[in-house]
Amino acid sequence: MLKNYSWPALIATWPGRCLYGLLYLAFTLRRGVFVSWLRGRVDFLRLAPRALRLRRELAGRRVHGDGALLVADDLSISPVIARSRLEARVEKTFNALLRGWWRLARWFLSR
Repeated sequence: MLKNYSWPALIATWPGRCLYGLLYLAFTLRRGVFVSWLRGRVDFLRLAPRALRLRRELAGRRVHGDGALLVADDLSISPVIARSRLEARVEKTFNALLRGWWRLARWFLSR
């Protein structure tokens, strides 16, 4: 996202991405894989300067606007992981909320 989205798109999607991050953090804590989650965040910070360089290189060659990039597919949780009813309900509700937020962000960016 850092490489491909415009700054307005990054700002407009920030609340949804933060909510996604918090939900994902809750799942990692519940599953006992926090260290792996944390390593992913550290790797992001390590790779962010490279993504920003690529962003500058690609800026003039954008083919699609942010609206084409803003899609809200359902969360990708491995089907081999058994989820409780509560987790499944939270996941379903969150997917609906995020789809709504993405629609709002697309509308905002089209103005």
